[in-house]
Amino acid sequence: MIDSIYTVVASSRYISIFILMALLPTEAVMPVAGYLASAGQVSLVLAIIVGAAGSTLGSIVIYLIARLVDQAAVYRLIHKRGKWIGLRPKNIERAGRWFDRHASTAVLVGRFVPGLRTAVSLSDVFPQMALMPFVSYTTIGNSIPAAILAYVGYVAGENSEIISLAITSISSLLGWSLLVLGFGYLLLYKSRH
Repeated sequence: MIDSIYTVVASSRYISIFILMALLPTEAVMPVAGYLASAGQVSLVLAIIVGAAGSTLGSIVIYLIARLVDQAAVYRLIHKRGKWIGLRPKNIERAGRWFDRHASTAVLVGRFVPGLRTAVSLSDVFPQMALMPFVSYTTIGNSIPAAILAYVGYVAGENSEIISLAITSISSLLGWSLLVLGFGYLLLYKSRH
């Protein structure tokens, strides 16, 4: 898959980064963009900005769909076809419950967790959140992983094995860190109440 993404991004650079980031996971696109930056074909900073913008656009489209479409229809679609893009109904339900309590944090932090990125945009409570706060938190939440993964690709250079290992390690580290932080928060919250 990395070879296909490389071919597409190398052919039209920033336009491809933007479009692919709107459609694909950050882990698939930004390390390749970082590699191209290390080869001098794109600017690392501009690739990160364009990638984050594309990812944010994809999130906004999902947000708008969630506002316009009946949530029962969204759940039926996810149940039937969600596995094609890594969505599971239980992820959407879990994201919805957590979002109900922590809207801003859910949008920001959910962007760091693979599998939860798209789920938070489809949460059945998103229609209650205004578009501008959603866009602000989503942009911040999309920019940080895009920058980290682009930098990994930049440092790794041509060694795709290092890129794959780094992507897996970073995703796991972020996921576990967020779980530990969430667990710590729950313990602190329960001890206060």
